[in-house]
Amino acid sequence: LLIRTKTGVTLTAAGEEVVGYAENMLLEGEKLLARVEELKHINKKESIIDISSTSSVTNLALPYVISKLNTRQDKVSIRVTASTDLEDVIQKVQEGICDIGLMTINAFDLERKMHIHQNILETEVLAHDELMVVMDRKQYKGNFSSLSADEFAKASVRTIYNIIPIEEVRQDVYENNVICSNDADFHRSMMERADAMTLMSGLAYQYYFNTKRYVALSFQSEYAASLIHVAIYRKNADEQIRNIVAMIRREMHIQ
Repeated sequence: LLIRTKTGVTLTAAGEEVVGYAENMLLEGEKLLARVEELKHINKKESIIDISSTSSVTNLALPYVISKLNTRQDKVSIRVTASTDLEDVIQKVQEGICDIGLMTINAFDLERKMHIHQNILETEVLAHDELMVVMDRKQYKGNFSSLSADEFAKASVRTIYNIIPIEEVRQDVYENNVICSNDADFHRSMMERADAMTLMSGLAYQYYFNTKRYVALSFQSEYAASLIHVAIYRKNADEQIRNIVAMIRREMHIQ
């Protein structure tokens, strides 16, 4: 195939013929690899699911759901947008801007808000919960296990975790010094102050604050009873969206 001389190496006629075949083989190999990559994307249905959420508690289930989705044949990407406004979440799902809405809400507000959307939206309960008042143990005195709305309102600094809607807040009974935040570290720092109390869901307490340092008391309020974590989606939602909601519900009970 080769002619070797003192001045270098050249191809024989047979060598040139072999090189031609080799070049064709390399070119076909490159085409094959490119086609394999195309087939990968063709065989995987790529879709994006948009979720709007006011619930940091519900969001804890999403990493587990995403990891399970990634092991399937279908390629699904989930985009989560945090919101502090329940009406905004409902509107985005109703208009098709988002596929799923995740909310923490009480039973009274859920029935009132979803009644006018019942012909368009499905509501699925992910987990039942209760409102708790959490404080640093240094503040806790006595053996009482609950706190009324009036007693909570007397605290000079009151924080509300997860933007939980309750009637007393909506009617501004608490007046000043009510701070809302989804940041667990913020609430911890606030509770280090002797006059700060935080209102949050029982699951939020379980996930973020369940240590000997803090005390959780039941919150006594007719509006706060039956706190619920829910998912909403359009009635014409496809099977994929319904399956994702079912996965979130299962993970909410596992955690």
